[in-house]
Amino acid sequence: MCWQVCALLGHTSGVVSVVFSPDNKRVVSGGSEERVVWQVCTLAGHSDSVTCVPFSPDGKRIVSGSEDKLVKIWDVETGAELSSFVGLR
Repeated sequence: MCWQVCALLGHTSGVVSVVFSPDNKRVVSGGSEERVVWQVCTLAGHSDSVTCVPFSPDGKRIVSGSEDKLVKIWDVETGAELSSFVGLR
């Protein structure tokens, strides 16, 4: 078995969540600096720590949840924000 070591660039402080895509070809991470990072793309759109970043079952979307009470849906291929929802807490 061969392991490739790589760095996810884009975080400037603590990483809170890391998830592999369903096909194990991508990694997405959320951190305390209001960003979602996957491979070499950084998605800004939250105003507080991103605490979870799961992929959709088909691997085409990322959902990011943040302490800013927003849930956002992102397109994996383009990085476009598709939807944003405000939580009640």
